[in-house]
Amino acid sequence: MGLSRYSLLAFLLLSFPLYGFVSTKLSKMSTKQDIINLRFMSLDNKFTIYQRRSGHLLLSTNFKVIELLQSNAGSQYEVIGSEDRKKLVLIQDQDYFKNISIRKNKKIYIADFGNSNATLMGEGTSPSLHLMDTWLSYFSFDQNVLHFGNTENSTLKFQIKLQDNKNPYFIPQAVMLSENLVLYTDTDQKGFPILLKFTRSSKNFEPIYKSSSINEKIEICRYKDHLYLGLFSINKGKNSTIIYQGDASDFKLDKSKSIYESNLNDPGGIICNFSQDEIFFIKNTGKNNSSKRTELVELNLKTLQTNILSDLYYTASAFNMDGRLLIPYRGEFLLVKGPPTPDDKFTSSAALKAFPAMKPGHDEHFEDTPKSSSDKTSTNSQPAPGKDSSVDTKSGPSGPNKKKEQGKKDKTEKNEKEKKDEKGNSKKKGKGSASPAFGPQGVWPI
Repeated sequence: MGLSRYSLLAFLLLSFPLYGFVSTKLSKMSTKQDIINLRFMSLDNKFTIYQRRSGHLLLSTNFKVIELLQSNAGSQYEVIGSEDRKKLVLIQDQDYFKNISIRKNKKIYIADFGNSNATLMGEGTSPSLHLMDTWLSYFSFDQNVLHFGNTENSTLKFQIKLQDNKNPYFIPQAVMLSENLVLYTDTDQKGFPILLKFTRSSKNFEPIYKSSSINEKIEICRYKDHLYLGLFSINKGKNSTIIYQGDASDFKLDKSKSIYESNLNDPGGIICNFSQDEIFFIKNTGKNNSSKRTELVELNLKTLQTNILSDLYYTASAFNMDGRLLIPYRGEFLLVKGPPTPDDKFTSSAALKAFPAMKPGHDEHFEDTPKSSSDKTSTNSQPAPGKDSSVDTKSGPSGPNKKKEQGKKDKTEKNEKEKKDEKGNSKKKGKGSASPAFGPQGVWPI
């Protein structure tokens, strides 16, 4: 016997997790262009890059629109910059709606920052800029090769062949320490993650770190003189997260210091190029590894304290768009840190002050499900003690007119008070009730 239409609707509503209706204190990024089409906006708001359904990638600046790239209809684009603001990487996916495999190669272009001179560098995935934007790296699945090319001189290029990978979806990360030294991630023949240093002049490979578990993810990120190494466990078999900070000129694990440790499996996604005083990543803020709650946090590099910046209950990723720290969320960009755009109606929150700082070496966890607050104080306004709410006899009407006007005012105040009382009672019943300080900032009623 099948479910009726109303039974099915009730089943779906009750089965849907509460965090699907979570509201947030973070402001939405507002632009003149449709946020769905926006691909890049400079910090000084002098230019934006956006795409059109027709397959065009356009640069808008000084009331002019310039074409960057053109392709077939339905093509999708990504734009990546760096803290050096000298080059931009343009990624073109020509068959976005036909081929959804993450292993497919995309066309990768390079352009001067704020200009329209796009040059094709190759085809691959996961591009990154290095050494003041003078070098570009990207990975090719079909060749299993890391490509490196100079952005100023196309004749300067080299490759690193990866080992035979047991994981067909493994994507390496690479950081150029200098034009002669490259640090990159790989896996050995058994599938264990490893970190290697490659010397171009001698073509020598030096192992820096080898994981003891196949269920571990290695992340590397460089900002100026520091390099950050993150070791993130990815299942319940190994429960740990460690982040190291070391010298970027010649990184060695034994000379690096541990700046963060946790006995939970954090998703990771280190962002180190936003500020020299903090790094950012996605943290498991639940009680255990079975928790599904993850939030964006900042790690202060001086105090080693961790502050939670988001309140979405499930934050999957974040990125730095030219000095604005953003979270993609349901077709919107939520502004976490950085200046608001000229079209923003609200300012961004540098940090949600309801969330306290975590002490170094201490894991502070929060409830896995939103809770309603039953002790929320009423917002009804009451006259101050001893204050007379009647009409001033010196400036107001007198005689019968005074009584008539006073009666109208008393009736109006009574109606407003009844409406506020009804609103306060409905909140006490749980509709739209505020969540606790450590939970999402409001849950839609079901």
